[in-house]
Amino acid sequence: MSTKESKPAEKEKPAYELRTLTSQDIFPICGILRKIGIKEIKGIFSSSEIADLVKGGKPDASAIGMSIAFDMAGLLISNLPACENEVYAFASSVSGIRKEELRAMPMADFLELIIAIIKKDEFRDFFSVAQRSLR
Repeated sequence: MSTKESKPAEKEKPAYELRTLTSQDIFPICGILRKIGIKEIKGIFSSSEIADLVKGGKPDASAIGMSIAFDMAGLLISNLPACENEVYAFASSVSGIRKEELRAMPMADFLELIIAIIKKDEFRDFFSVAQRSLR
């Protein structure tokens, strides 16, 4: 029996590079959000359950986060199939990977790609500006 410790395999860098998001990306993002249910997303953040968790002394950030996460997951599971083609088209335009290749991609790899797109600074900036304009 060997006493050597096995190192966890280093995660390979993705074989794609994400382009910078530009003003032309606002339109497909809005289309996807509309199909997911932008009004429902807003409702999640202003639900009576969240209001109850915030009431009183010190709000429980963990409970609030879990409530929002479960509601968002339910909403996405319900409505994501309605925008499948739009998600593939947008991911393809940002990554340069053909839609057919995205459809054949292992689930974990595809989710990592989507998360990488969502984590882009330009994506977060878009939502920050949109949120400020709704106040």
